[in-house]
Parts: sequence; C-alpha cells; structure tokens
Amino acid sequence: MEPVSEDVYRFMPMHFSLKESAMIHGTNEHMAIDSFKRMIDFYARLIATSAG
Repeated sequence: MEPVSEDVYRFMPMHFSLKESAMIHGTNEHMAIDSFKRMIDFYARLIATSAG
C-alpha cells in the first residue's frame, strides 16, 4: 500500500481544561459527558456536510 501523505495531521474535537487534559492516557482515563456529546455532534455535522 502506498502512503497517502508524508505528513498526517490528527485532531480530536474535544474541549478540555488543563486539568482534564492530564487524564488523557492516564490512570482512570475519562472525559466529561458534555465534551463527549460535543465531539459526537462535530463528527455528525462533518459526515452530514461531507456527504453532499
């Protein structure tokens, strides 16, 4: 398989405070329900608008 690009930029549409960001990939990793809902809403809009 050929690579698509030399540079790949990844992002997650999450809103975290500095304290919450310390939980990423740590013990008891979790996120607020509101942040999770906002992420789902972002991807739903992205898919809906990308589909035409």
